[in-house]
Amino acid sequence: MTDDAMTLIADIHERLQQHIEQHGEPQKRDRQIWRLLDQMDEQAVADMITFARDNQYWDDGLRDWVREVANRQPFWIRQKRESDRTTNNNTNLWRCVMLMREVIEARLKYRATPAHGCLNTREDHHVPSPDQSHH
Repeated sequence: MTDDAMTLIADIHERLQQHIEQHGEPQKRDRQIWRLLDQMDEQAVADMITFARDNQYWDDGLRDWVREVANRQPFWIRQKRESDRTTNNNTNLWRCVMLMREVIEARLKYRATPAHGCLNTREDHHVPSPDQSHH
C-alpha cells in the first residue's frame, strides 16, 4: 500500500466515522467522500478492494464490477463529468467503501483488545475479518 493510498483510505474512514458520530450512519451524499474517491488511482482502488474483499458480504456482483473497473482503458474510478456518472458504478463503489469501513473497524477493534493490541509482539497473530470478529 502506497502512502498516498493509505492516506486516502484513512481520510475516507475518518470522514465516515465523523458521519457516524454526527448522524448515526455514513452519509452517502457527502461531497468530500466522493472527492476523495475521485482522487484514487489504480493502486488506491486496489487497496480499498483488498479491504472490502475480506468482508463476508463481498459478492459476485462486486467481483464483476471490479473486473470491469480493472479493464477500463484509461483507468477511471468515476467519470469526471457528473452527467456521465452511472448509478450502477456509484452504487458499487459505495458498497465497496462500506465493506472496507466494516473491515477496518473490525481490525481496529481487534487490535484494541489487550491480547492483540500494539503491545503484543507475536508476529503470527491473525486479524479476523468482520464476520469472525464477533464470534
